[in-house]
Amino acid sequence: MEYGVIVLSSVTYAKRVEKECEKCGITCTIGHTPAKIAQQGCSFMVKVAMRDLENTRSIVNRLMLKTFGVYKRRRDGEYDLLG
Repeated sequence: MEYGVIVLSSVTYAKRVEKECEKCGITCTIGHTPAKIAQQGCSFMVKVAMRDLENTRSIVNRLMLKTFGVYKRRRDGEYDLLG
């Protein structure tokens, strides 16, 4: 399954994004960043459907949170860096 992943530095930031997504009707989940894409020790990801990725990125920008990357998880389990 393909989905979007936004990598953030803390669970606090991920929870803030999750809360704002819920307000906008966007379903997301948070969790530890997979080792394949973790660039900074312990980081957390927000996982969303690809159709919601741009709106979620807008939320992250509005909250002025720094990301460690935005990725697309492909059907084969690999990740493509989007920004």
